Amino acid sequence: MCQHYNLLPLSKVKGYLHKNVLDLPADRIRIEDWRPLLETLQSDQGLQKIAIRSAHRGQAVVEFAGTKEKAARTRKCPVIFTAYVLHKLIASMVKCLSINNNLIHLELQGIPLTFKYLDALLEGISKCKTLKFLSFIDIPFGDDGTGRVCRVLRHLPNVASVNFTACGLTPLGMQHIANLIKTQKIKRFVETWQQSLRYQRPNLDSLWGLRQITLNTNPLIGDEGMKILLEGLEDDLWIKGIEMSGCGLGIGAAKELISFLQNSYAISVIDIRGNKGVPVHLIQHIMLLLAKKTMHYRSEYQWNSWSSTSHQPMVQSRFLGQTTEKLRNQQRSRTKELDDSSVPMRGVHTSTIKQKQCCQAQSKLKS
Repeated sequence: MCQHYNLLPLSKVKGYLHKNVLDLPADRIRIEDWRPLLETLQSDQGLQKIAIRSAHRGQAVVEFAGTKEKAARTRKCPVIFTAYVLHKLIASMVKCLSINNNLIHLELQGIPLTFKYLDALLEGISKCKTLKFLSFIDIPFGDDGTGRVCRVLRHLPNVASVNFTACGLTPLGMQHIANLIKTQKIKRFVETWQQSLRYQRPNLDSLWGLRQITLNTNPLIGDEGMKILLEGLEDDLWIKGIEMSGCGLGIGAAKELISFLQNSYAISVIDIRGNKGVPVHLIQHIMLLLAKKTMHYRSEYQWNSWSSTSHQPMVQSRFLGQTTEKLRNQQRSRTKELDDSSVPMRGVHTSTIKQKQCCQAQSKLKS
C-alpha cells in the first residue's frame, strides 16, 4: 500500500507489526499518511491488538474540517481531531472489527469519541466475537457514553476486561456498570443451572463474561458510586478484579468494601490506592482480607493484562502492593525465628534432665 502511494513505511507504525500489534501514536501521523494506513487497517485480518493513542487531552473535534483540504490546513491540533480523519478512522476500525477473527485487544486513549463516533464504533465492536480486552482511556464520554458501552457488552459475552479510566464517571455511570454485572450474573446462573441438570459439576471459572473492571481516575465516583457497584456485585461469583485508584473514595466506601469482602467468594483483587480519604489502617485491613481469601485458592481463570514488552496476555495479581508470595515469605521467616528461639530452650531442658540423673546415681552409690 505504501508503494502504491509512493510513501515510505513509518517506523512508528511498524514497531510491533511483527507481533501482530498495531500501536499507533495518532498525534504524529500526517494527513498524507492516514489514507494508506486506514485502507490497510480496514482489510486486515491478522492483528491481535489495536491501540490508538493521543496525548492531547480535552481537545474537541474540529467539525468544520470535514474535507481533506480543510483538515490539511488545521494547525492548532493533530489531524486526528478533525472530522475528516476521525470519520475515516472509525469507519476503517468498524470494517476491521467485522472481519478480523484474531483481534483480542482494542485500546483507545485520548481519542475524541463523541456519541456519533462512539455509536458507530460500538456497532463494529458488537460484531467482533473474539474481542476480550476493551479499553477507553482519557475519553470523557461520561455516564451516557458508559451506558452505551454497557448496553453493547450485555450481549457480548466474549469480553472479559473493560477499562473506563478517566472517562468522567459519576454514581450514575456506576449504575450502568452495576446493571451490566447483574444482567451477566443472571445469564451465568441460568447456564450454571443448565449444566447441573446434566449431572455435571458446573465450572464457574470457565463461563463467559466480565472478570475485570478498571475505573481508575474517576474522582466523581465517590462513596455513593462504590456502594452502587458493591450492590451489583452482591452474590456474584465471577468478577475477579476491581481497580478504583483515584476515585474519590473515603471511609464510608472502605467500610462498605470490608463488609462486602467478608461475605464475597470470587473477587480477589481490589485496588483503591490513590484515594486520600481512605485511612491506611483500613487499606491494611482490606489487604489482609484479600490475602486470606486467595492464599489457598487458585482460580482456573485469572484475569489478564497486556504486557507492554511481549504484547501477550499475562497473569497479574495485586493485593494493593503486597503479593501472596511476600505474605508467604513473611510467614516462613516468622516460623524460622520461632524454631531458632526454641533450640536453646530444648538444650537447657535436656541438660537439666541429665543433671538430675547424675545426682540420683551418686545418691545410690553412697547408700
